[in-house]
Amino acid sequence: MKKELPGMRAWILGGAFVLLLVSAFFKLLVGPAFVKIGSLSQEIKETKQKVRTTQQGLANMTRMKLEIARLRQKAEVMEVRFPSEAELPNLLEHLSTVAKKSNVKIIEISPSRSVAVASQVPHARYRELPIVILARSGYHELGTFINQLENSERLFSVKDISVKSDPSDQRMHHVRLILETFVREKENP
Repeated sequence: MKKELPGMRAWILGGAFVLLLVSAFFKLLVGPAFVKIGSLSQEIKETKQKVRTTQQGLANMTRMKLEIARLRQKAEVMEVRFPSEAELPNLLEHLSTVAKKSNVKIIEISPSRSVAVASQVPHARYRELPIVILARSGYHELGTFINQLENSERLFSVKDISVKSDPSDQRMHHVRLILETFVREKENP
């Protein structure tokens, strides 16, 4: 048998003790730190994802606010094209003004009974409003009048037209014109 050196045993025991201490150090102190670091890494990833989602939501909200502002502006423009029933006198005055500018002499103008129209927009209520116009004009003046109505900010369409010559003046005609427009119904408070 080999002869053991007395110091060798101390070295082996000392080394085992040091390994035991290093192992305990890692198991008790460093191991939980690594677990904590892994947990924090996962939290960081989740937080970064939440930040990206929030930033996308903010960008969408900004786009939505711009879209809402654009739609409100469009609604204001459309309100001019679809006057309310209370604005009917203004609408008839508008027709008279356009007729004068076109050299069309209105003899009679009368709104007919309006008809409710089904709307695709919830809570939006419109009525179809036929307007009968009896007038006297030349052929070209009548064309100018209809053209100006079609190009006006209010929405009109010609539903029916009849033109008869005036035997007393070959350049003038008797006109019966039925225009159709839409008016907003009175809003319920």
